[in-house]
Amino acid sequence: MAEESNRRRAYEAAAQRAIAHLASIDLRDRCAHLGLPAPSSDGSIAIRLLGREYALTSGDFRLVDASGVDAHPFDRVLALHYLCAEGRPQESGEYASFRELPSGTFYWGPFRARSSAIIETVAGNDLELLRLGLAGFEVTPFPAGDVGAAVHAIGVVRIALVYRAGDDEFPPSAEVLFDSVVRRVFGTEDAAVLAERFAVRLVGEMRAHRSM
Repeated sequence: MAEESNRRRAYEAAAQRAIAHLASIDLRDRCAHLGLPAPSSDGSIAIRLLGREYALTSGDFRLVDASGVDAHPFDRVLALHYLCAEGRPQESGEYASFRELPSGTFYWGPFRARSSAIIETVAGNDLELLRLGLAGFEVTPFPAGDVGAAVHAIGVVRIALVYRAGDDEFPPSAEVLFDSVVRRVFGTEDAAVLAERFAVRLVGEMRAHRSM
């Protein structure tokens, strides 16, 4: 619990730094460069994040759903950090392991524990349950594994899930990959959080289907 509280405080501080940075940015121009809709008449920005529709409000930069409910603070920081990205990043179609990101090898253990491992625990060898869970996202087929899915994350960023069922010798395995454009818009920590948020939502979708 203390670790989670510390993470939330760190991400709130990160949100405030991003908001301060965005104060000097032409957001209409930035959205055009990042593949996002132009700000609406009230200044809010529509953002699709991991299959869900949000609005980033003008002024206080709250990330809210259609009912006005605040998104998870980690999702808010991902949206803010995406808006802070400069240039005109484009989806590459080339995918990389987290290990290939700066310091990714060093943080591989925590990364797996918060993403791939929790997917493996819930999905097991139930590939149909996994497919049902993935239906809650915007996905296209990915040519790898027993189940492969390229998942829209935010803007021009996609991640991919490569899932292999287990057998008598090996347990089930999941790997989350990143379109290489992620290096243009997110740091390694944000990439890890993006994979974590995807895994948490996917597990939630699978559990919801299992309880039906």
